[in-house]
Amino acid sequence: MNQYEMNPEHGLVFRPVGRNLKVGRWSLVDVRIDDPGMGLAMDARRIYHYGTLMGSFVRRDTEGVWHFVPVSVGHGSVSDQHGMNKILNRTGWNYRRNGGRPRYEFRGAVMFPVSQETRGV
Repeated sequence: MNQYEMNPEHGLVFRPVGRNLKVGRWSLVDVRIDDPGMGLAMDARRIYHYGTLMGSFVRRDTEGVWHFVPVSVGHGSVSDQHGMNKILNRTGWNYRRNGGRPRYEFRGAVMFPVSQETRGV
């Protein structure tokens, strides 16, 4: 397995049993989330780098489509950038760190973290 395959749309089949796989300093954990009280049923693949949760791919049962949800920019390192960009390949998402500001962009628009500058405030 390589980092590209950590993206559930790129080949590694989701296994909702709390599976934990490693690729160097990167790891993934597959989990199933069921909360009938809130009407929530979904799969989540959590992506970690050096133990820091960087983001999750989530798929609701009603949709069947995986969506990326950024959680952290990590330390803003080159390693963070290279690994996340391999994982996010062909999703429209990119991890950028130029200008001293690590961030996630979706199709060129800054999506995370959201700052006053990003919101136009």
